[in-house]
Amino acid sequence: MALRTPARERPAGGVVADPRGDVGRIERSASGGVDSMCRSWLRRHDVVFALLVCMAVALVATARVWTSPGSSYPGYPGDPEQSMWFLRWTPFALTHGMNPLTTGHIGFPQGANLVWNTAMVVLGIALWPITVTAGPVVAYDVAVLLALALSGVAAYAALRRFVGPGIPALAGALLFELSPYAAAHVLGQLNLTVAVAPPLVLLLLDDIVRQRRMRAWKPGALLGLLAALQLMTSEEMLASAAVAAVVLLGVMLALEPDRRAALRESLPRLGAGLGAALCVALPLVAVPLMVQFFGAQRIQGPLQQPGTFVSDLLNLVVPTRAQLLAPGAAVDVSQRFSGNLVEWSAYIAIPLLVLLAVTVRRHWHRDRVVRTAALTGIALLVLSFGPSLHVGGVDTHVPMPFVLLQHLPLLGDMLPARLTAYVFLAAALLIAVAVREVASRRAALIVAVCAATVLPAIPLPAQHLDVPAFFTSASAAALPADGTVLVAPYVTSFAQSQVMLWQAQAGMAFRMPEGYAMMRAADGAAHLGPPPTALSRAMQDVAEGKPAPVLSAEARHALLGDLRAWDVRAVVVGPMATGHDAMVSLFSDLLGCAPSRQGGVELWPSVREGVCAG
Repeated sequence: MALRTPARERPAGGVVADPRGDVGRIERSASGGVDSMCRSWLRRHDVVFALLVCMAVALVATARVWTSPGSSYPGYPGDPEQSMWFLRWTPFALTHGMNPLTTGHIGFPQGANLVWNTAMVVLGIALWPITVTAGPVVAYDVAVLLALALSGVAAYAALRRFVGPGIPALAGALLFELSPYAAAHVLGQLNLTVAVAPPLVLLLLDDIVRQRRMRAWKPGALLGLLAALQLMTSEEMLASAAVAAVVLLGVMLALEPDRRAALRESLPRLGAGLGAALCVALPLVAVPLMVQFFGAQRIQGPLQQPGTFVSDLLNLVVPTRAQLLAPGAAVDVSQRFSGNLVEWSAYIAIPLLVLLAVTVRRHWHRDRVVRTAALTGIALLVLSFGPSLHVGGVDTHVPMPFVLLQHLPLLGDMLPARLTAYVFLAAALLIAVAVREVASRRAALIVAVCAATVLPAIPLPAQHLDVPAFFTSASAAALPADGTVLVAPYVTSFAQSQVMLWQAQAGMAFRMPEGYAMMRAADGAAHLGPPPTALSRAMQDVAEGKPAPVLSAEARHALLGDLRAWDVRAVVVGPMATGHDAMVSLFSDLLGCAPSRQGGVELWPSVREGVCAG
């Protein structure tokens, strides 16, 4: 018996029922339904979508290193190799029962207090599996990728609080991720590229002071945990975050008279939140701070001169070679700025400055968030000028507000130029507001063009590494574990930092009397590298192309004395740009024997009391 298809019935609502049921409904809504589902998913998972976008942008920015991972890294030589050493040191120290906050593997026998350096213990632990399996170079590349992406998504999480989820917050987040601050520091300073703390501090402070969605101790506890993690990633960024928070709260109190009563009522809540933060942070940071201020090789006095690494007034409108749009004439001007490329991070560009000014002007009287962001950003920009104003690389000696911080503990060690991280967070918020108000395609294009004027030159430059095979072979692992191994070129600064990478690539199999790190001088002051000796000066002269010293009886006695004081058990001369043959001749004469060539290096494998032992 054949089944009859029932007659189509018209439902009460007047819509004809589809005999195919759900299939018909799916077909009818195929185009609109998919779009609706996508929009629904994006509304519910907008932070995940922002993370994917920020990760894609970070992949594009670092694209050059992924063609040869493990043998290249983004940026310029110097500080990255030091960061790779720190990434390798933390897992090595923890697996060998050593204190990761101090080391004797560089600067032996004195060693170094790493809390005074950018040891990045948190990153070392987080990237531990990658470091020990794929090596410190791959770990560094992954760290840069994640630093950019996570900084962007953290900014998105903060901005969506003020402009809502979606494209406006994402536009501001991408500006923060690719800001001139990020474009500068990603070239060499991993600890400062991880700019997750600034937007998260803003988010948590807003929870405590303004939103009040939770009891104060909850965001306060999270703030304390963030502070502890930040201290073990970059203590300087923790100090600068504290300065930015004080400036923000001061702006809110001083320039919002109609809200002063409400803000005063928030003070007990703010106190409770900060109290909770201290209760969480202090137990976590007690040991690092004890090591820093009371441990071995603690440093007294300033680490850097705050008047060198400052924002130049012209940098606001003059790009550096780190920017995508950087005419040669502009680069010629920026090359005269004080400091170096990694600290030239105040470029806002005239089109973006105009857009920010227009946005502030339009919203000044009706949006407290815009007023607060603008004034806080300006105040922090002025602080980034340092103790005196620089214009075109010339110190005008006009005093600036940072001079009030210059002699305060810890805060005085901040480099003023690095406060631009918070300036661009404020700019990102204003850009998000501008995008939110876009009403036409023409206006959207104007906003996009203005923001694009500060984009970095991407993909980022990549450096190819040529690590001698000796340091990744069993030969390096067989070097004497007692005593030290003296490696040439002698490393005390970023110019020879590849030697620290060689040691890291060898799995920290040996100790060195040298090292690129802040160490303690005889008077307790900070000194870059170990205090100089007769042999270190001779090795540095040879590396600079100067002739090797004549080994008179007196000179030989001094050089051999250094070898004994350092307890040198082996000597390695690696590839050098200049002076390689002269360095080999120096040690052949000094040690009394010729080296063997292994894996791209010259090796004296057995040294005792300053002479070859066999």
